[in-house]
Amino acid sequence: MAALALLDVKGVPHGGINSPTPLGIAVLALRDPNNIQVELTAPLTA
Repeated sequence: MAALALLDVKGVPHGGINSPTPLGIAVLALRDPNNIQVELTAPLTA
């Protein structure tokens, strides 16, 4: 959630956090200044 807050403060458009089952990760997608998609991932914790 801290990543979303930071992107919002900086005015960076982004998608929501997705958790594709059964991968066990959270994914946040955004685009860099060259319009290349970047995906931040993190393991889901129990």
